[in-house]
Amino acid sequence: MVNIPFKVAIASENGIFIDEHFGRAPHFLIYEVNENGSHKLIESRKNVPPEEYLENHDQALNKIINKVIDCSFVLAEKIGPDAKSKLSSKNIRGYEISNSVDDALEMLYSVIYDNYLSNFSKNHLKASIK
Repeated sequence: MVNIPFKVAIASENGIFIDEHFGRAPHFLIYEVNENGSHKLIESRKNVPPEEYLENHDQALNKIINKVIDCSFVLAEKIGPDAKSKLSSKNIRGYEISNSVDDALEMLYSVIYDNYLSNFSKNHLKASIK
Protein backbone atom coordinates (compact mmCIF):
# COMPACT_ATOMS: atom_id res chain seq x y z
CA MET A 1 0.00 0.00 0.00
CA VAL A 2 1.21 3.49 -0.83
CA ASN A 3 1.04 6.22 1.76
CA ILE A 4 -0.58 9.46 0.69
CA PRO A 5 1.01 11.99 0.11
CA PHE A 6 3.59 10.37 -2.17
CA LYS A 7 6.31 11.43 -4.61
CA VAL A 8 6.43 10.68 -8.32
CA ALA A 9 9.47 11.03 -10.59
CA ILE A 10 8.53 11.96 -14.14
CA ALA A 11 10.76 11.69 -17.21
CA SER A 12 9.80 14.78 -19.19
CA GLU A 13 11.81 17.08 -21.42
CA ASN A 14 9.30 19.93 -21.46
CA GLY A 15 7.39 19.46 -18.19
CA ILE A 16 4.08 19.18 -20.05
CA PHE A 17 4.20 15.65 -21.47
CA ILE A 18 5.82 12.42 -20.32
CA ASP A 19 8.11 12.13 -23.31
CA GLU A 20 11.42 10.63 -22.21
CA HIS A 21 12.96 7.19 -21.72
CA PHE A 22 13.80 6.48 -18.07
CA GLY A 23 17.51 6.00 -18.67
CA ARG A 24 17.95 8.85 -21.12
CA ALA A 25 15.86 11.59 -19.54
CA PRO A 26 18.00 14.69 -18.96
CA HIS A 27 16.25 15.23 -15.64
CA PHE A 28 13.39 13.97 -13.50
CA LEU A 29 10.59 16.24 -12.38
CA ILE A 30 9.63 15.31 -8.83
CA TYR A 31 5.99 15.85 -7.93
CA GLU A 32 4.23 15.43 -4.62
CA VAL A 33 0.66 14.15 -4.78
CA ASN A 34 -1.45 15.09 -1.76
CA GLU A 35 -4.46 13.57 0.00
CA ASN A 36 -6.94 15.64 -2.01
CA GLY A 37 -5.38 14.70 -5.37
CA SER A 38 -3.61 17.98 -5.89
CA HIS A 39 -0.04 17.77 -7.08
CA LYS A 40 2.84 20.17 -7.20
CA LEU A 41 6.30 20.18 -8.69
CA ILE A 42 8.76 20.19 -5.82
CA GLU A 43 12.07 19.87 -7.68
CA SER A 44 13.96 18.87 -10.79
CA ARG A 45 16.81 16.36 -10.50
CA LYS A 46 19.52 16.12 -13.12
CA ASN A 47 19.95 12.62 -14.53
CA VAL A 48 23.22 10.93 -15.50
CA PRO A 49 24.45 11.87 -19.00
CA PRO A 50 23.19 9.51 -21.73
CA GLU A 51 26.74 8.54 -22.73
CA GLU A 52 27.39 7.26 -19.18
CA TYR A 53 24.18 5.23 -19.38
CA LEU A 54 25.34 3.63 -22.64
CA GLU A 55 28.96 3.04 -21.54
CA ASN A 56 28.33 1.38 -18.19
CA HIS A 57 24.68 0.46 -18.10
CA ASP A 58 24.52 -1.26 -14.68
CA GLN A 59 26.49 1.39 -12.82
CA ALA A 60 24.54 4.22 -14.48
CA LEU A 61 21.22 2.47 -13.80
CA ASN A 62 22.05 2.26 -10.10
CA LYS A 63 22.91 5.98 -10.07
CA ILE A 64 19.63 6.81 -11.77
CA ILE A 65 17.61 4.75 -9.32
CA ASN A 66 19.37 6.45 -6.42
CA LYS A 67 18.15 9.79 -7.82
CA VAL A 68 14.52 8.67 -7.44
CA ILE A 69 14.90 6.41 -4.38
CA ASP A 70 12.53 8.55 -2.27
CA CYS A 71 9.74 8.31 -4.87
CA SER A 72 6.96 5.74 -4.86
CA PHE A 73 6.49 5.88 -8.64
CA VAL A 74 8.36 6.63 -11.83
CA LEU A 75 6.46 7.60 -14.96
CA ALA A 76 8.32 7.50 -18.27
CA GLU A 77 7.55 7.02 -21.93
CA LYS A 78 9.72 3.87 -21.91
CA ILE A 79 11.31 1.88 -19.08
CA GLY A 80 13.43 -1.13 -19.93
CA PRO A 81 12.82 -4.48 -18.23
CA ASP A 82 16.08 -4.31 -16.27
CA ALA A 83 15.22 -0.84 -14.97
CA LYS A 84 11.68 -1.93 -14.04
CA SER A 85 13.04 -4.90 -12.15
CA LYS A 86 15.59 -2.82 -10.25
CA LEU A 87 13.01 -0.15 -9.45
CA SER A 88 10.64 -2.83 -8.18
CA SER A 89 13.36 -4.27 -5.94
CA LYS A 90 13.51 -0.83 -4.28
CA ASN A 91 9.70 -0.70 -3.88
CA ILE A 92 9.34 1.88 -6.65
CA ARG A 93 6.69 1.20 -9.25
CA GLY A 94 7.70 2.11 -12.78
CA TYR A 95 5.03 2.76 -15.40
CA GLU A 96 5.31 3.46 -19.10
CA ILE A 97 2.88 6.14 -20.14
CA SER A 98 2.69 8.74 -22.90
CA ASN A 99 0.35 11.38 -21.62
CA SER A 100 0.37 14.86 -20.21
CA VAL A 101 1.98 15.16 -16.79
CA ASP A 102 -1.22 16.52 -15.23
CA ASP A 103 -3.45 13.78 -16.69
CA ALA A 104 -1.02 11.03 -15.69
CA LEU A 105 -0.79 12.29 -12.11
CA GLU A 106 -4.57 12.53 -11.85
CA MET A 107 -4.97 8.97 -13.16
CA LEU A 108 -2.29 7.67 -10.80
CA TYR A 109 -3.92 9.39 -7.81
CA SER A 110 -7.31 7.99 -8.75
CA VAL A 111 -5.99 4.43 -8.87
CA ILE A 112 -3.95 4.78 -5.66
CA TYR A 113 -6.70 6.58 -3.74
CA ASP A 114 -9.36 4.07 -4.81
CA ASN A 115 -7.11 1.20 -3.69
CA TYR A 116 -6.32 3.01 -0.44
CA LEU A 117 -10.01 3.51 0.35
CA SER A 118 -10.83 -0.04 -0.64
CA ASN A 119 -8.17 -1.43 1.70
CA PHE A 120 -9.19 0.98 4.45
CA SER A 121 -12.85 -0.06 4.15
CA LYS A 122 -11.97 -3.76 4.24
CA ASN A 123 -9.75 -3.32 7.29
CA HIS A 124 -12.33 -1.08 9.00
CA LEU A 125 -15.04 -3.65 8.34
CA LYS A 126 -12.89 -6.47 9.76
CA ALA A 127 -12.16 -4.38 12.88
CA SER A 128 -15.88 -3.62 13.31
CA ILE A 129 -16.83 -7.29 13.22
CA LYS A 130 -14.36 -8.36 15.93
